[in-house]
Amino acid sequence: MTTTTLERYIPLAQAARRSGLARETLYALVESGKIRAAVLPNGEIGVSEHSADQAASYEHINEQLRTIRREDFKKLQGRAISIPQAAEKYDILDSTLRQWIKRGIVAVLESGYGKQIDEADVAYCAKIFHVRKSSDSLSGAPLLDEQGNPNLLKRPQLSVYRRKKRA
Repeated sequence: MTTTTLERYIPLAQAARRSGLARETLYALVESGKIRAAVLPNGEIGVSEHSADQAASYEHINEQLRTIRREDFKKLQGRAISIPQAAEKYDILDSTLRQWIKRGIVAVLESGYGKQIDEADVAYCAKIFHVRKSSDSLSGAPLLDEQGNPNLLKRPQLSVYRRKKRA
């Protein structure tokens, strides 16, 4: 016999207090379909307890991403670093660095054997990478948006669903 765990819904006001998000923010997340909601027997909007907790977590991650600015790494601009050195210093796989180079988000300062890349670009991308990694949301979405800013998490539940499905 299998056991089914039912999802628990809590009133919007309680979810707002618990998550630290404004009621309006939670309501907007409900309207956009990013968190699940239902109408409770008393007529109130109820928010999935799990979804509200996740939304608060991802909103916190997006706040961290918004604070990362390329200008914060200007002092490293033009400083050459090899791929193996960058991988070790910034705790990034060589293959990930090579993808960033291929996509043009990390500049190559010297081509050929012993390729040298711009440390400012690596430090900026590594910071974004590690913030997203801490949220367990390395979903394959681009690291940067079209303007070169950190790409914010938009559908974190979809990432979680896909990871579970693959496992």
